[in-house]
Amino acid sequence: LYYGVKEDITPLVVGVKRLGRKRARNIVDVFGLDLKSVSEKELQKIDGVGEKLSKKVKQFADSYWGGGLSSTFCNTRIHFHIF
Repeated sequence: LYYGVKEDITPLVVGVKRLGRKRARNIVDVFGLDLKSVSEKELQKIDGVGEKLSKKVKQFADSYWGGGLSSTFCNTRIHFHIF
């Protein structure tokens, strides 16, 4: 866990600035891990997700996972080191 973020939503929380774990969880609960077919307008139906944030989420998903959060990346553990 990364500050209470479960592995399935870690890529979204880390990759999309200002998204947060609660909104990321809401997105995954509604649309699942595959965001390929989800439009920005559909993302905006999630509480707390506006035009700017939906655009960032969609760009992130399209850029890093070809539109979906594949299980390969979701099962990858991300480690942060503080120096």
